[in-house]
Amino acid sequence: MQRHTRHPMNSQGSKCPSCHMPRIMNALMSRARTHRIDDIPNARLTEQFGQEQSPNACLMYHGNKSMVWLDHQLETGWNVHSARSPIP
Repeated sequence: MQRHTRHPMNSQGSKCPSCHMPRIMNALMSRARTHRIDDIPNARLTEQFGQEQSPNACLMYHGNKSMVWLDHQLETGWNVHSARSPIP
């Protein structure tokens, strides 16, 4: 599991819902988890529409990081290529 999540075991980042069901829905008194299970956070949509309109689970927890950082993480960790980086 740690190999897939790239986060320490038992940390928030190692739990499936953190990435695949992020807290992006407005609930009565808090942010609720979406019940739509995404394959992976989509960096291109977040870059195009912004974090508010297209929330990205990675950037929710790593808010001090850039889109370039996110692209690099997705490419090296999960072999996901964005529009900004050419596919080999």
